[in-house]
Amino acid sequence: MRPFLFLIAFGAAIWALGDGWEALRETWAAPTAAGAASVLAYLAVFALAFLYIGFTIYTTDRMAGRVRRPIRLYERILSRRAGGRGDGKALVDDA
Repeated sequence: MRPFLFLIAFGAAIWALGDGWEALRETWAAPTAAGAASVLAYLAVFALAFLYIGFTIYTTDRMAGRVRRPIRLYERILSRRAGGRGDGKALVDDA
């Protein structure tokens, strides 16, 4: 299921980049509130898809032991998924 979601996110990023760029060009030529809203919507889709793709690659590399420098955002998400505090630090029992 994850490879399928990865491909969907990749397709969404490519779609948002292409259509968003066109919307930006149109909004730049004739600024409107609706145009700005559509540009921001495409930007949000692109950013979320990009973050998901990065997270997927990071977790795969982390499981394989190929991560040299941890990424705090992704480590925080992984910590929350594991039931941790969500601060990106290793789970340590303070007892």
